[in-house]
Amino acid sequence: MPRWLFFLAIIAIYELALLLVIFTVRWLSSNRLKLWHLATPILLAANILLALALLNWRSDYSTSFLITLTVLWFYCLSCAVVLGAYKITGSHYSALFKILLPCNFLALTGYAWFNAHSPQVKTYNISINKPLARPLKILVASDLHLDIYIGNKMLDKLYAIVQEQKPDLILMPGDILDFDSKVYTREKMAQNLQRLQAIYGVYGSLGNHEYYGPLSENVAAISQGGINLLQDQATVIDNKFILVGRNDQLDTLRKPLSSILEQMPVNDLPVIVMDHRPIYTDIYDFPVDINVSGHTHNGQVFPANFIVKFMYELAYGYKQVDNHHLFTTSGFGLAVSPFRLGSKSEVFIINVTGQK
Repeated sequence: MPRWLFFLAIIAIYELALLLVIFTVRWLSSNRLKLWHLATPILLAANILLALALLNWRSDYSTSFLITLTVLWFYCLSCAVVLGAYKITGSHYSALFKILLPCNFLALTGYAWFNAHSPQVKTYNISINKPLARPLKILVASDLHLDIYIGNKMLDKLYAIVQEQKPDLILMPGDILDFDSKVYTREKMAQNLQRLQAIYGVYGSLGNHEYYGPLSENVAAISQGGINLLQDQATVIDNKFILVGRNDQLDTLRKPLSSILEQMPVNDLPVIVMDHRPIYTDIYDFPVDINVSGHTHNGQVFPANFIVKFMYELAYGYKQVDNHHLFTTSGFGLAVSPFRLGSKSEVFIINVTGQK
């Protein structure tokens, strides 16, 4: 879809949602409010915000607009449920439905906030077709998007999960920062990241959001948090397995996997790849045992969780293709707005055993 068409669709949805708010608020007031008295301030304020967002994209205005758009979407969903039931049952219960509509909207918004800020742990147990001296426990925390929404409070929750799970290896496949490191630095999040410890270390790769901001500054900020960034690089960890970190597709000089794995003992040791986006163009051509990705957020907000399934081979979850074990997590953090509906904030625990 062309970018202009995407923005046009977003604006159309925004304006229609505003009209729905105006007419339903008037209905809630039993038509006591005059339409133009209600419409003028709502449309004026909302469209000033829209104009500021379009003129200053990737600013606080665009953030406020996207949050407003998300909340309006929740209101539309609430209206669809409550007004649909109202039409089916008839107008005899109008007073009840006028109470249910705002209650449903608040409950839905609260539920979406809870999903976004209450990370879950999903566990997978796999066996790979290569020797592994001892079982390996991997924690995958993708898409932290450290910034305003995801800060030290969420990092405290991640630390608590790490302390409980005691992984051997922690992987962060991309979008560790949201756009830049300003809030990250101001709030001293690097100190919180440094608390994350694992036997074989904490490793990360670059996602698209690291490239949206000043890349060199973002790389330096992430490294200050004690994360070993692999930038189109492979390393042998304790002579037990090979770990690869691939740069995001936004990197025009992104190396092919053949170049990264050159001279690596790929047939003798397990190969684990971090690649931010679940795009497997060359994975199947090499003896890659495990590939971990994020990026999709599992859509983050309904119905995008269904849309991403048509965009990626594995938009969410786990699947095995021959000897390749593929994982895509919905991510620990958030993008665009501080809500999740149809998805949850999470980390993956992957328990790996090998051939004896």
